[in-house]
Amino acid sequence: MLTDTQVLPFSRAQVSHPMAASEAVADSPLLAGGSPAATQLRAQLLRVAPHFRTALLTGEQGCGDLETARALHRLSPARGLSFVVLPAAEAELRFTRPGFAPGRPLAEGMLYLPEAGRLSRLAQSGLLALLRGTGVWQHHAAQGGTGRSVVRVAAFAGQGLRPLVSAGAFSAELAALLESLRLALPPLRERVQDLPLLLEHVARTVAEEMDACPPQFSPGFLEAAGRLTWPGNLAQMHAVVRRLLGHGRNEACVRTEVLQASDLSEALETLAQTMAGATKGPRLVRLEQVAQEHIRAVLIGCGGNKLRAAEVLGISRSTLYRMLETTGFQNDWQMAG
Repeated sequence: MLTDTQVLPFSRAQVSHPMAASEAVADSPLLAGGSPAATQLRAQLLRVAPHFRTALLTGEQGCGDLETARALHRLSPARGLSFVVLPAAEAELRFTRPGFAPGRPLAEGMLYLPEAGRLSRLAQSGLLALLRGTGVWQHHAAQGGTGRSVVRVAAFAGQGLRPLVSAGAFSAELAALLESLRLALPPLRERVQDLPLLLEHVARTVAEEMDACPPQFSPGFLEAAGRLTWPGNLAQMHAVVRRLLGHGRNEACVRTEVLQASDLSEALETLAQTMAGATKGPRLVRLEQVAQEHIRAVLIGCGGNKLRAAEVLGISRSTLYRMLETTGFQNDWQMAG
């Protein structure tokens, strides 16, 4: 049983029995590959998935957090039950709705929260009550049960939840529960060896969505792809492949197109220009939302130190406190400076 907090960062060390881990997640192409990063992640999943109750996934955006969460579910004793993804808006409705009964057994096998850091304090309280209400899990498992009567919860927070706790924006108790198992997802730049496999998978997926022929990649294309840092990770790779398939040259699937390094350069340049143009227009959102996002970002950047954050924002500490109360961030002031 895993009872203590475990931080399982990416390690370049090789692990034993990589084939066993590969077979266990064979239906997760994004977790495949022979790089040390992929091998280590698969081994960690194989080791912890049968026992976990809560888990926190960390890393850069687009590193395959959803696929990793699905693998956790498939390898858990609750794999026969449903896997439910709850974005922030849906999680808010679920954990704050009238009549929410946290102690009632749930039919789902696992809930996944890809935007855990955006949950309101009220929703956090509902989720915490849910996890407290399923405290019989360890006893149930110890008696030989499968644990299926207890929902498992996994969440994603790029930098972890501790900066949000220090900023007063997240429950310290809930963060501790979610971080009882912590898995760090490696970025694509640490998986250069896996890029051909990942490109092939993404190309098949995008081609199916666009009703196009999946392309082939020339050695020059793969070499150029390996030199990129892929700051947007898999999301950037999807965007590049969509751009490459959006030229209309292979819509009829008359032939399989072989993409060259020049095609990759052109797609990257076009996407960069598109993104630059998209950032010129104003964000059509409420001023209150912009203020909330900025205050949160500054607090996290200051490590939760409110005096320093107030100096950065150019306001008094008392004014910051009032703004935090207004935006719903006030909590656990004693944990920050």
